[in-house]
Amino acid sequence: MSDKLNKIPNNDEEALRFENEFLQAKIAAEYGGMNGGNENTPPEILNAFLKNIIEFEESMKDAKEVLLYDYIGRPEFKKEEELTNEQVKVELELMNDILFVHNIAYDNIHPAEDRQLYKFVTEELFQQTISDRPISGMTTNFIYEEFHPYHVADTYERCEEFIKMFFSDTFKEKIQSCFPKSIKNLAELCNFHNAFEEFRNVNYKFSDAVVEPDQCVRKATISFDAVTSVGTKPIHFSGEAVFELEYKYDWWSVNSARFRGWLKMNKYYSE
Repeated sequence: MSDKLNKIPNNDEEALRFENEFLQAKIAAEYGGMNGGNENTPPEILNAFLKNIIEFEESMKDAKEVLLYDYIGRPEFKKEEELTNEQVKVELELMNDILFVHNIAYDNIHPAEDRQLYKFVTEELFQQTISDRPISGMTTNFIYEEFHPYHVADTYERCEEFIKMFFSDTFKEKIQSCFPKSIKNLAELCNFHNAFEEFRNVNYKFSDAVVEPDQCVRKATISFDAVTSVGTKPIHFSGEAVFELEYKYDWWSVNSARFRGWLKMNKYYSE
């Protein structure tokens, strides 16, 4: 019997595997390959995945970018300045319902007034372009802060994330992978961290800061206990922390973190 006859499927599972091979070949030939799935993926799951890829690619063939406002049927709306606060709330709910029906959604990370959001929806979101051939079951999502970055909150969050990272057990790994070149005083930070076995009772409070278009300096009062080795008495530290941040590629990042008194303590414990 020839090899071809030997490959004839003798059950549903085998037939599904042959179909998957065919679909994978089709995707490779017509769409340039695929990512996802491996030899351990159950054939029925892989089959559904492959069919979804083909459905997506086919839907994109004749897809066009259209104005979001046109896509949702050009609903009538009033300008934000013409509405009272109560009317804004009602109209915003109506606009949100219309967007929901068309599988379009937006979210805001930080609190925002109804008037802000209504103005955003009617003056900015309506002017965005989307595909006129959406994928069935999927939602097109937007984030308010991508249009209106909240720099005050973002700079605070980056500094807070840095503090939590620094006083964690995984600081060395994270600092090398996330900030290998961007931290100006990286060596100083690593030396100080290496001088202690553990950090406890970390508390901090940030003061208000002026945020420039591309840079910001944030200060905080901070206290913690540093333990040099197991069984030794912790050394209490209390003072000021100063963070320098830079805004690049639509993202704030810390490029310097200094705690007043570190250099003196670091010199003492590194000897």
